[in-house]
Amino acid sequence: MDVLFGIFLVGTGTILSAALYRFGYLWMLGIVVGLGVVGFLWFTLGDMSGIIKWTLENMYLFLHLLAGLGIVCIVLTYPVIKRVTL
Repeated sequence: MDVLFGIFLVGTGTILSAALYRFGYLWMLGIVVGLGVVGFLWFTLGDMSGIIKWTLENMYLFLHLLAGLGIVCIVLTYPVIKRVTL
């Protein structure tokens, strides 16, 4: 479980740092604020019981899906950072 969650954290960290380097701080700050507002509204106004129930019932599947998302993020880091001047 720790390795699966670690792969997710490393993958999301690499894609976020690559996007931050490619697009700049202000652009990424706007995206994070926009996603944060949408996530806050969804969390406060939406019904999260189905997602939380599925996550708790299928913990191992959820962790494997998170690790798969982390691997996809690691693979997508190269196309994001490929044409950036150093």
